[in-house]
Amino acid sequence: MRETGRAAYAVRTRLNVRESDATLVLTRGHPTGGTALTIGFAAQHGRPCRVLDLDIDPDPDAVRGWLDSHRVRVLNVAGPRESTSPGIYGMAAEFLRRVLSDRRRSSPVGPAATGRHTEVR
Repeated sequence: MRETGRAAYAVRTRLNVRESDATLVLTRGHPTGGTALTIGFAAQHGRPCRVLDLDIDPDPDAVRGWLDSHRVRVLNVAGPRESTSPGIYGMAAEFLRRVLSDRRRSSPVGPAATGRHTEVR
């Protein structure tokens, strides 16, 4: 994690997209505001971006397949704020647990195998 030196969220958003291998957007309904901006930055930078509506019960296996197909090592996870989408934090955390807990068991590459640590952005 690095500071941007600027307070504008658009600067942080662009850097998070640009410096990651892919972006996973977890939303409820149509993306707006900063979430939509994130999707636009991913398109501008040619980065893989997958948008999932948590109200539609997305498939963790499909996300694992997408991560593997793009060889994602650094994942940017984005979505609306809890204050604008009440309940999104818990839904997103639970979905990510489902995606990543199964991924660790089945993937030969991870922090223990490589000696690297997960980078959070």
